[in-house]
Amino acid sequence: SVRIIKEKLGQIRLHKLDYNLINSFFLNLRHPSPGMKPMALNSIRNIKRGFHKALEDAVLAKIIRENPCRGIKVSGKAETVHSTLTKNEVDIVRNHIKDTSLFLPVSLSVALGLRRAEALGLCWEHVNFETGTISIRKTLVMTSIGPILQTPKTKNSSRNLPMPPKIREILLAEKEKQEVNRIALGKEYQNNGFVCCKENGSAYSPNYITHRFTRVLNELPVTKIHFHELRHTYATLSLENNVPLKVVSELLGHSTISITANTYSHVNEPLARRYSETIASFILD
Repeated sequence: SVRIIKEKLGQIRLHKLDYNLINSFFLNLRHPSPGMKPMALNSIRNIKRGFHKALEDAVLAKIIRENPCRGIKVSGKAETVHSTLTKNEVDIVRNHIKDTSLFLPVSLSVALGLRRAEALGLCWEHVNFETGTISIRKTLVMTSIGPILQTPKTKNSSRNLPMPPKIREILLAEKEKQEVNRIALGKEYQNNGFVCCKENGSAYSPNYITHRFTRVLNELPVTKIHFHELRHTYATLSLENNVPLKVVSELLGHSTISITANTYSHVNEPLARRYSETIASFILD
């Protein structure tokens, strides 16, 4: 942000900066010259916050009398379209990490739409093989004293999910492997009950999982996404395969269906258009 401000306004002395100059600067970031890529709204807002603070400091230091950035509004709706993997890319990633610490948390996130904290905070007491359900009741978050378990932030985030057969197979294999490790390590094994854990039973650092996931993706011919976007991959592929919006919303743990609709409008709108054309053709033919 400092580079952009310096590049565009660096030649202007502080006392000559005024509202119109600064407003034009921000408008040009959002609506640049033809052929230039507009800057994301959130990035512009970050630049404005930093610029406003710097000018406030200049006022306090009595370098200028008033902050010319006051009253500048960066309006508009921030549109965030998350990157996602295709079904083929999901297969490439999962095959590559088959025997690594990433396999289980990635599988849970992409097949159930779990957040990173939900996947890493899942405990065996919340996995019911008899009823075929997985209950989301805890999240694993990073703090200054290390990773700790917490309850989900919202009521809707606590939810019961059906256990798909393939996830059941993966979980049963993991449970068996953990039992072997528990016997082999004896007293050194930390029986904390985590589904996703190290060989000694201790919790993974959420940051470790994220960083390792990023490194793996950089080695593969797939779309580069963040770990959280596995959840968006789940939602996108679900909607594209005709799973009803309300069902996807409930499985994701969204508090309202409108959150899901707004987040995935880039998926819903083309689908709605396609179905609308199909219905109209059927009725009017």
